[in-house]
Amino acid sequence: MTVSFAGTSPARPEEAADLVVTNLAAALGVSLAVPRDPRELLADALAGRELLLVLDNLEQLRDAAGVLAELLGRAPGVQVLGTSRRRLGLGVEWLVEVPGLPYPPPGADADAAGYPAVQLFEDRARLLRPGFRPAADLAAVGRVCRLVAGMPLAIELAARWVRSASPAAIADRLAAGGELLATTAPDVEPRHRSIRSVIDWSWELLGEGERQALARLSVMRGGFDLDAAAAVAGAGLPQLAGLVDHSLVEVGEDGRYNTHELLRQDAAQRLAADPAAQAEALRRHAAWFSGLLPDPDQPLPDGPPGLDADVENLRAATDWLVAHGDPPELDRHLDRLWPLYRRRGWFREAQAALGAALRRREVPAPLRAHWHRLLAEAHVQLGEMRPARDHFERTLALLGSPLPASAPGWSDVLASQAVQRPLRRLRPGDRAARTEARRQAAVEPAAVCWQLQEACWMLEDQTPLIPLALWAVNLSERSARPDLLMMNQAGLGNSLTAAGLHRLARPYVRAAVAAAGRSSDPVAVSWTYVVACLHWLAVGDWAAIDAGLPRALEAATGARLHRVGTRWSCWPASVVI
Repeated sequence: MTVSFAGTSPARPEEAADLVVTNLAAALGVSLAVPRDPRELLADALAGRELLLVLDNLEQLRDAAGVLAELLGRAPGVQVLGTSRRRLGLGVEWLVEVPGLPYPPPGADADAAGYPAVQLFEDRARLLRPGFRPAADLAAVGRVCRLVAGMPLAIELAARWVRSASPAAIADRLAAGGELLATTAPDVEPRHRSIRSVIDWSWELLGEGERQALARLSVMRGGFDLDAAAAVAGAGLPQLAGLVDHSLVEVGEDGRYNTHELLRQDAAQRLAADPAAQAEALRRHAAWFSGLLPDPDQPLPDGPPGLDADVENLRAATDWLVAHGDPPELDRHLDRLWPLYRRRGWFREAQAALGAALRRREVPAPLRAHWHRLLAEAHVQLGEMRPARDHFERTLALLGSPLPASAPGWSDVLASQAVQRPLRRLRPGDRAARTEARRQAAVEPAAVCWQLQEACWMLEDQTPLIPLALWAVNLSERSARPDLLMMNQAGLGNSLTAAGLHRLARPYVRAAVAAAGRSSDPVAVSWTYVVACLHWLAVGDWAAIDAGLPRALEAATGARLHRVGTRWSCWPASVVI
């Protein structure tokens, strides 16, 4: 099993371990579908297995050694073969240095043709000059291979120059560089040149437009397509074709482009020399990849092209927007990104992004409230109900509706919300607020309340349940959002059922189920049917359960919301029973 971390670039050290767990779980098909620590889920899945994990480009994740040590300790049958330009620093680590291809030592020109490094140079040169024959230049080709220490990438790039220079001229140019190779091998010449010398010359051979394009493309992570290249770097097909021709960009069978990490890092350094150009490229990168995410009320794309190929680009865009984006722009991005986090089970990653966003200053209270709610949802999905409740309460406080801190206070909430029910029936027309602004103002607290009920239930605090549920129904009616209304009607019905008020609960459950039959929102449908089934279980309506539970599971699994079906099918059952 091979997992590559090329292109990953965690913005904060603590994210490295989360990325290791997330990417390994995805590669191994481990569902993070239960409210437990993802490390525990992955360790349990690996325990008892005999497996070789090949982890590529671990140097991207400097702080991942701890989680790897933990996983190996929990799963002794698992072995890790990792590639990295730096040691992980583990006590159980066996270091194997991988040198370049064998190349001829000085004075071995007569036998140079038999060395793999020389053969690679010849093969690549013939792609550009079909008549190339190194017999007359074996000494120079051998010198080129020595100067780049047999590194395959450097050899391929050097061979590209045979169109305009002889092997001897290529070797002379490499020898004129000022950098030394980072090697202490006694059979290597003292002044071998680094790959930077190769890259520098490749850079000089580019036109100005190609240089600008390559520098801007360095902000990409994990590859990109033609549309992204044009939107982010202003690079059209001619520029990309030129970069491919220079072996600075590769194109895969799927049509996606990629840049070797060494080349990308070099190009990124050149871009950083112009802070204004760097800032603009990063802004355009974030805008483009954020724009690939559908609106929250639209389904995520499945399969190719999907979003899988651009996950690293989305992560980089999120990091930039969290640090530099305008608060409204960041809010739109996080709102669109949340369904992807929820589908993949990337709730630790969501917590990191939302926590960083909340550390920003001068953010309007409604946006800060929204981010607290999303962060609370991430805690709920991981079964962390205490911090979830805290963030839900912060949301309501920021919206001007702080929750009471005592049982008498909750009694006052229940009385005030109960009084509103008959008064609202007296108003002509439906019960929605009369203005759009008032309707929108009711959405966020209504969204909080149906999940806050779950947190209270799991914390065994039943005092707020009915007041919260009744308030939530009133807010949902005011918001004119059918999805919120049916979930909160189901929640109120379940809270009344738990209190033994079955007759009062029945009309709310019936209304919620009727609305679910007309809804296409998988989260709302699944949650509504599961909670309705708990009411039916309490009243002994087995036929309704037989009809409703499959609909809940169908809605959840059909939208790949496996965690929703797993978690909601059990959370309040023990209490109701």
